[in-house]
Formats: sequence, structure tokens, C-alpha cells
Amino acid sequence: MDLDDEELKATRNLNGAERKEKTADEMFEELGCVLEYEDEISFTLANRKKARYITFIKNTRTLMLTSNTTMQELQTINKKCEELGWI
Repeated sequence: MDLDDEELKATRNLNGAERKEKTADEMFEELGCVLEYEDEISFTLANRKKARYITFIKNTRTLMLTSNTTMQELQTINKKCEELGWI
């Protein structure tokens, strides 16, 4: 049985062979973080349930964190820094 490209792609997706890597924004959303504020200098993500805020300051490539950070948050912050070209 021959599969065309679309069928083959769908089969791989069902089997998990071809998984799309999540973006940092998708990962932040899963952690309950939403964009609180953004301008040309910085942007802030907030998780109000946990009273946590993460601010990325663009021109100095600096982070400001308001409380303890989990490993998942650190991994997501690192991914965002990579996407921004900071590391």
C-alpha cells in the first residue's frame, strides 16, 4: 500500500514520530503565565495565581524575577532567551 505525502505525515503525527517543539510562549501559557505588559523596552509575564512576575528587559538583556522560580519556569525562561537571541 502506497501512502501519499499527506497520509504519511498524518501517520507519523499519530505515532509521535514527528513532534513539533513547543515555543517558549506556549510553555509559559501551560505554566499559567500571561503577557501582563509590553513596550519597546521590556515585557512582563505574570502568573497571578502564584504571585510571580518575570520581566525581560530587551535593551540590556536582563531578567527580573519576583519570587522563587521552578525548574519548569527556568527551562521556559532559557528557551525564551534563546528565541530572543540572547544566548
